[in-house]
Amino acid sequence: MKDQQMYALAQGLSDILGFGRVLHLVRVSMSDTEQRWSGAILFRCNVTYTGGQTGTMIFKEAPYKERMAMETLTRQGHRNTPAAFSLDLKTPSPCWMALEDVGKSAVFPASVNRVAEVSDALARIHVLNMGRGPEMPWLPHADPAYWKDFLIRQLSVDHFEARMKEDMNFANEFGDYLPLLRDKAESFASDMSALYAEKEYLTLTHGDLQTADGPHIQFHHSKPYIIDFGWCHYAPFYID
Repeated sequence: MKDQQMYALAQGLSDILGFGRVLHLVRVSMSDTEQRWSGAILFRCNVTYTGGQTGTMIFKEAPYKERMAMETLTRQGHRNTPAAFSLDLKTPSPCWMALEDVGKSAVFPASVNRVAEVSDALARIHVLNMGRGPEMPWLPHADPAYWKDFLIRQLSVDHFEARMKEDMNFANEFGDYLPLLRDKAESFASDMSALYAEKEYLTLTHGDLQTADGPHIQFHHSKPYIIDFGWCHYAPFYID
């Protein structure tokens, strides 16, 4: 990314956050755990603003649907998601965006009910986007084909079977589980497809949350922030 583009992204995000004019950007390192294992290219910059104030921003090369999801969530107030700015909201291929840096910590104070706080944060996102599929043509649907053809066959069970072909020790130890795994996977896909049929509960979902203390939830400004919407779909809110 060229410096001119980076400064334009930084200024766009600064305007959203009310931080003033960006004077300097200096790229700094990020830990391996902050990369989120998504394969996306991202980095952090120290930012100096007019008047001497300083801060940090995240820059990420993101797919079209993620850029649009973050633009939507930012426009809706970014209460529990990082504010974001992209110069390109039309190109289908990955492009850069600037993101509010919500820190490195997923540690909640002992006095905070983590599950309740995260549930409330998700509810705010889901309610604002419930039933708005026609307004979000860029958001792919978690329909039966997604569950059966992509998630189960391409992403999950087929990987297990491929590993068995590559590693005889693995096959000998775990091969007997494959029929049961395939049976459970098909059942899971059918259940998720049935939930998708409940059209009144479809909304913008994150799609890659595992637990309330997982790597996609940070604690910032005394509340949970949900990050990395690279797996977002139009799906039943139950997904999250």
